[in-house]
Amino acid sequence: MKSKNLKLVLPIIFILFILFTSCVFSGGQNLLNYGNDYLLILNSTGNNVIAYDLTFGKFIEQPISVGPSENTNYSPQQMLLSQDENYIYIINSLDNSVTKFTRNMYYIGKYVLPAGTNPYNGFIDGNYMYISGMVNGKVIKLNLVDGNYVESAQLYSVNSGIQAIASLNSNYLITVNTNFDSSSFSYSDSIIYILRKDNLEKVKEFELTSSFIGQALTNFQQIIVHEESTGIYCDIISTGSYGYSQDSGFLRIKINLSNFDIIKISSDILPLNEYFGSVSSIHNGYLYFTSNKAIYKAPINENPIGFSSGIEKNSNVNGKTDLSLIYASDDSNGDSYLVVVNAPWGTPSSFSISNLSSSFSSISFQNYIEFPGYPVSIIFRKGQ
Repeated sequence: MKSKNLKLVLPIIFILFILFTSCVFSGGQNLLNYGNDYLLILNSTGNNVIAYDLTFGKFIEQPISVGPSENTNYSPQQMLLSQDENYIYIINSLDNSVTKFTRNMYYIGKYVLPAGTNPYNGFIDGNYMYISGMVNGKVIKLNLVDGNYVESAQLYSVNSGIQAIASLNSNYLITVNTNFDSSSFSYSDSIIYILRKDNLEKVKEFELTSSFIGQALTNFQQIIVHEESTGIYCDIISTGSYGYSQDSGFLRIKINLSNFDIIKISSDILPLNEYFGSVSSIHNGYLYFTSNKAIYKAPINENPIGFSSGIEKNSNVNGKTDLSLIYASDDSNGDSYLVVVNAPWGTPSSFSISNLSSSFSSISFQNYIEFPGYPVSIIFRKGQ
């Protein structure tokens, strides 16, 4: 009888131990309910993650620090969900680190990157995270199992900096240098680099000149890779000089990986005083991206598209003029939602959620919910 009781008690003791240690190592933070859906907002100025409970329609009581110390300026830049959705990673630019959390936002640990890297964006492929170093001009391959890393050679010696980075296929990655001149506060032509994944060797460098693009587009901050039956395509989004000149727009290219030829498919430009935000989202074969004043939907395929043919526009954003982030996802019930974030500098940011109906033009973003800080990345964390 004692043996039977002991077998019953031991699992309970083990569970209590896990709960206790989780609370200790999470710093006493309010963490996420396992079964609820959450919108997670990365607040760069607050060095925390703001979690909005979509199940109950409210924020959790306290934001969650992006690292082990609540008094450190990490300058977080991007959140990444692991491929199995069990872990959340945060890339911290000023701290030169990547922090790791469980899907319920329990802090696990920190990967330390080389000083002066200024890591900006990344993507996960298997056990590795590939990260763009905006200041040092290198790509880092981080082993998520043991924390070791290797660096590419410096990709440029003047101006800065590489931001967008994406996987082309199992063998190659692509990153884009915005080519910002800090002495003149202006953007030169952006530059594409293609690197091998195994040893980070650069195999292609290509300048996105206005003669190639057909438009005077600068400051390419986003790149979306999609494989079609006819090859590898990239949709590259240009933020330009933030509306001060007409240099923000959309470029679609094809990359032939047998010889690394880059072919322009189409390009288009936004009107003056309108510029693209910093984060886009893919959902069910469409790319959703935002300008400061509107949201856009583009089919992901190999065809030429533009703002007058193929790319849909929706201006039902309640007069907001500082839209910067957009995210499309399904909740745990299978319903599709689209979130837009308005982020004016110096005043409270806000977000609005709408059902992603089949009629894109009929979607209306109302009832914006305010939150503090400056958002730079958002993800949905589904309940289980």
